[in-house]
Amino acid sequence: MDQLTLSYVWKQKQIPVVLRRTGRGERIRVRLPFADDNRHWLQNGRRTAPEWIGGTEAYWELPKSWFNDFVDRALVRYGKIHHSALPRAADLRESMPGSARS
Repeated sequence: MDQLTLSYVWKQKQIPVVLRRTGRGERIRVRLPFADDNRHWLQNGRRTAPEWIGGTEAYWELPKSWFNDFVDRALVRYGKIHHSALPRAADLRESMPGSARS
C-alpha cells in the first residue's frame, strides 16, 4: 500500500502525473516520462509556453485552462495518467477539527 502514496506516484517516471492545484493563481503541475519533444508536445501550438521547474523534483507548470486538453492528449499518447487535486489551504483549515466556520 505504501506504493500508492502521492509521493511515490509523483516520483515514478513511467506514467504521467498531473497535480491540479485549486488556489488562486496556482498552475497545474505535470511530470512526464522523458522525451525530447515534451515542451513542444505540451505547448501544442499555443502562444504560452509551459514552464520547466528543474531540480530534484523537476516538473512542468501549465495554465489551469490547459487541464482538460492535457488529460485528453496524455491519455492518447501514454494510455493512462495519475491525477490528484490538491485542496486549497482555506479548505484544509475549514475541515480541521475545532476550526471556526463562518
